[in-house]
Amino acid sequence: ILIKSEMDFLKKNKKQMLIVGGGLLASMLIYKAIKSLKKTGASASEESKSTERIAHHDPLAKSHVDLTWEEAIARSQYISNVKYTLALNFGRTSYDGFVNLSFDLSQKSDAVFLDYMGQAVYELKINGQKVPADTYFARHRIIIEQKFQVEGRNTVEIYYKNIYSNNGEGLHSFIDPEDKKQYLYTQFESFFAHRMFPCFDQPDLKAKLKLMVIADKEWSIIGNETLFWSGTTDQPSGAQICKNYGFDERILFNPDEESKEIKKIHLFQDTPAISPYIYGLVAGPYKEFKKDKSGKSPKMKILVRESLSKHVESDVEEFFNVTSKGIDFYLDLFEFDKFHFSKYDQIYVPEFNWGAMENVGCVTYTENYVFKDKPTERDRNRFAITILHELSHMWFGNLVTMKWWNDLWLNESFATYISHLCLEEAPGLDHYKKSWIIFLAYKAWAYREDQLSTTHPICNDQCENTEAAEKNFDGITYAKGSSVLKQLVYRIGHDVFKNGIRKYFKKYQWKNTSLPDFIGSLQEAINEDHENYVDLSEWKAEWLQTSGLNEIEPIWECQEGKISRFAIKQTISQKGKKEQNILRNHKLDVAFYDQEMNETILPGILVKNQEITEIELPHEYPEPAAIFLNKNDHAYAKIRLDPKSIESIKKNIMKVKCEMTRIMMARAFWDMVRDCLMPSAQFLDLTLQLLKEETDSDNILTSLSYSLAGISLYLPAKYREGYKVKFLEAILERLSVEKDENMKGSILKLLPNYVSTTEHRNMFIKWIREGPTYKDKALEIPFGQAVKYGLLRRIFADKTIDKELKESLLSTELQKDPSDAGEKAKAACYAAIPELENKEKHWNSFISKGETSDVMTNSAMGAFWNTSEKELSEPFVDKFFQTVHSVFQKEERRYAENFYNHLEPPIQSQEILDKYSQLLETVPDSDKNLVDLIKTSIEDLTAALKGQELNE
Repeated sequence: ILIKSEMDFLKKNKKQMLIVGGGLLASMLIYKAIKSLKKTGASASEESKSTERIAHHDPLAKSHVDLTWEEAIARSQYISNVKYTLALNFGRTSYDGFVNLSFDLSQKSDAVFLDYMGQAVYELKINGQKVPADTYFARHRIIIEQKFQVEGRNTVEIYYKNIYSNNGEGLHSFIDPEDKKQYLYTQFESFFAHRMFPCFDQPDLKAKLKLMVIADKEWSIIGNETLFWSGTTDQPSGAQICKNYGFDERILFNPDEESKEIKKIHLFQDTPAISPYIYGLVAGPYKEFKKDKSGKSPKMKILVRESLSKHVESDVEEFFNVTSKGIDFYLDLFEFDKFHFSKYDQIYVPEFNWGAMENVGCVTYTENYVFKDKPTERDRNRFAITILHELSHMWFGNLVTMKWWNDLWLNESFATYISHLCLEEAPGLDHYKKSWIIFLAYKAWAYREDQLSTTHPICNDQCENTEAAEKNFDGITYAKGSSVLKQLVYRIGHDVFKNGIRKYFKKYQWKNTSLPDFIGSLQEAINEDHENYVDLSEWKAEWLQTSGLNEIEPIWECQEGKISRFAIKQTISQKGKKEQNILRNHKLDVAFYDQEMNETILPGILVKNQEITEIELPHEYPEPAAIFLNKNDHAYAKIRLDPKSIESIKKNIMKVKCEMTRIMMARAFWDMVRDCLMPSAQFLDLTLQLLKEETDSDNILTSLSYSLAGISLYLPAKYREGYKVKFLEAILERLSVEKDENMKGSILKLLPNYVSTTEHRNMFIKWIREGPTYKDKALEIPFGQAVKYGLLRRIFADKTIDKELKESLLSTELQKDPSDAGEKAKAACYAAIPELENKEKHWNSFISKGETSDVMTNSAMGAFWNTSEKELSEPFVDKFFQTVHSVFQKEERRYAENFYNHLEPPIQSQEILDKYSQLLETVPDSDKNLVDLIKTSIEDLTAALKGQELNE
């Protein structure tokens, strides 16, 4: 979306702006544009005499600007040895900043500009010369024109103002609804550091950072490094510190604040040269838990909001324990003598968009890991894996960093694989038992995305700009990439892999790398081992530079009660980008089952990159009842069952002793539903039986999740309520007899999703008021706040239930929980109210991002649809298709994608499918984010409609 002044300039400079689209000459052309838009006002000389600050705003601030790969290459070609000296003064709604940036320039270039998405620039100096900020600050960039540049060392000083974000990007501010205290934190990956301060916001321009923060005296301030000095703004030493380290003294006092209270100054040690996206800053009255340096671990802190600290206190020691054991494991695995950063602080932060973020020495976590209700075993395992994932980034990503975002997998695929390996093998963490089971569940993300037309190679050479980089934070980069690494380790051996990683870190620590650097180090290690040779150039081409999923299926024949032929058939999945898919080499284990489902394992079978691989068995095998490929989950492939195995496993799955294998078998059946090879009703009936007998909570949780999709997508609408009732009754029956607390907690997580009748909603009203019962007997279950909120949302959506009763129920729960979790539940409940006027009001609030945080808006969006009432859904079906494109044009990517994902109509019909197709025709290919979402919806809905036909 372009504002009028920009449109006028474009009309006058069409030819030049064609080049701007390519990126390389954007800096100079934008500079010329702003000259033509310069407002009347004080000149630079007049400003210098003024005692008041004059704010120069970005006249093209509403423009969407990405950093292109070409621009990044051009900058890094000439710029090196960057250093930032940054001071920030925090107010309630805004903050002042001063940055002194220095860098070496090999030759003058038009490619030199700073990224800055901020509210205003007060003053700009380049190499000591004050320049008019209103001329050189525009479209989220500060242009450093050649006439101001020098070959050699350059300095840029910028005094600026900015406001906090409410979308979890840049510097986010949150006001705790319980105590009204303010909390700040940063999130800079991938291209958000420039939302807090002007910088070269790209990963290969690493820089040292000297940070000074001025804030409320009661606040904790956490940066990447340890504190060097602290004082207060009323002391002369503050001005002296500014003078000594090159800060502008005006940063000590924020004239926008009415209050003139004395603040505390925090000056931190310089960071090593690291990428801007891993700078981190957290500020606020956080509760601190400390651990001194011990063994090979540095000093550590855990911080959390004061209002949540009571929920964290009992978990702090285990948090520290997992971190310390992880450090020991990684130091040994990567062959390091000591941890290479000075400290390691970990902070729970509110309204976080991600699970966690690996800022150097200042790791941030979502507050979803603050367990207000009793956590399940899976919850604790997942949190431990997240801790170890972020810790591994201190090597993969922070010590050795990719040059550009096309090699993001060098960070995320490795961190995902290594963290699961660590939890499985690290001494002192053997009480965690779910690492590879959780890894298996994680792979479902990759299996889904790799079967869409929007899939992409793991190593994506087409990462043309930072918006494309954001899209690479997906199931391919994380889940498929880590799965492919697990497969590679099985092929070459753990010791060879370990040796290769050690070579990689030894050679490239503190540097930026690309795919050939990693391949070279690992190939060197493979060449030293003559047992499991793999040509990594072929492996790279096969696995990293193609997309799509392979399907593998056993072929077997028997004579005289013994296997006479065994082969494995491999095909290319008919979903996804078939033109980019190929047959690949897979190394896997095979399990043979007898009638009682006792297994015999044939390990290390190499399935060749061809349609049929004949397998020579090492000895005679008796005729099996079933064969299952990929036992132990080393391969990345869709597992097909032969007809005989399908029937045997259906009847006897609970006789299979291995928990993970049972989950994989359930996954194979679910794949048949998604591929329209099995009626959803058959799968649901199988899951209902599992719900009665399954002893593993992860299998229950996985199967219940599949079943929800099976009901809502692949089952005709007329059967849905009946199956939801069946599942809810089965859940209640299981809860009434279950003794294991972990199993109860796991089942309860999904219980609200199966509520579909007024009768059951009234039953749960009684639960909330009086406690849970079933068949007039009290249920001893962990009936926590999260489950209650889930039930309340369904109760609010029922128009037959009294309004005052609903309000009373919600009010009572909010009195118990006045936290932001309660506020999010309230937003969801109010969005669910089944009145057309209410729906209209919420819809109008969604189509334009307001002052409400994205997290709170998402809660309301997620509860908006009520498809059981046509008059409440039909008007908004058309509105969605009419407005979604404009939302993507005017709002930022994350908000627009949340809008789409929460508010696309949850209705399966040919009419809806036609509307998606019509929408796709109207959206230009250049709007790639929206195009990809529409394509995904079309493919999902097409499969759902086909699957529903199998049940008729």
